[in-house]
Amino acid sequence: MKIGIVTNLYPPFQRGGAEYVVVRTVESLLDAGHDVFVITGKPKKNTSTISGFVSTEERVYRFVPRNI
Repeated sequence: MKIGIVTNLYPPFQRGGAEYVVVRTVESLLDAGHDVFVITGKPKKNTSTISGFVSTEERVYRFVPRNI
């Protein structure tokens, strides 16, 4: 199954327990054979609007929110 997860922060940018729960959820879904991607924010220091990278099996797409 293809699964998309949207979260405010995702490693390496994280602050607390919610991000840890998302990481564990993604890992569990990948282990179960699902196709998982994460959409998350990133600090404004990097000016590109959207970036994506592949880390092992997970796909993470980061963006700088304009105004939240």
